[in-house]
Amino acid sequence: MLSTGTRRITLAVILALVLSAPAFAQATGAITGVISDPSGGVMPGVTVEATNTGTGQVRTTVSGADGFYTLPLLQPGRYDLRATISGFKPVVRQAVDVSVGDTSRADIKLTVGGLEESVTVAAETPLVETSHATLGITIDQQKIIDLPLNGRNFTQLGTLIPGVASPPPGLGGGAGDATPGGFGAATSGFNVNGMRNQSNNFLLDGASNNDTFNTGFVMRPPPDAIQ
Repeated sequence: MLSTGTRRITLAVILALVLSAPAFAQATGAITGVISDPSGGVMPGVTVEATNTGTGQVRTTVSGADGFYTLPLLQPGRYDLRATISGFKPVVRQAVDVSVGDTSRADIKLTVGGLEESVTVAAETPLVETSHATLGITIDQQKIIDLPLNGRNFTQLGTLIPGVASPPPGLGGGAGDATPGGFGAATSGFNVNGMRNQSNNFLLDGASNNDTFNTGFVMRPPPDAIQ
């Protein structure tokens, strides 16, 4: 069942660099990092809260013995992190962006002080994906709104990714509508690096949106409803 709120579309184009490692399409992201003290020593037992600034949803975890923490299965969006432990000033790290299928790295350094004090980190260097060897691109809401689409078909945005091409007209073409005499596949989407469109996986709000008969997708929401 589709929610009445903003729908999320995941164009999952994952190219595995290691053939023996399977790649799974995802509709979520993650945040990981290491928590350390002023001397650089790792800090276990630190509580880390991640608040989605768009929805207010809060996720909590605790750093392990190696000071490492992870917050998996986060909805894409922007998060504020808050790290707390007795004897140290709480640290708030703002505006950590989470994208589909990516793991954002956010290391935190605590300083000695009371809980009534706090440190806010508002500016950081851009986050770099270092957790897995896959290639992918997230097409955000601004691009969906600004870029022209023939027939208002969101899958045309997939051709912005290197190696992606529209299928031939008989299989739907760029508009996603098969020509007369074409073989089904009215919503076949695109082809990636020479692979057939059966290799694509379409998710809508995290649920499968695949048309297994026509090797495309089932529902095609308008661009205005896609985040």
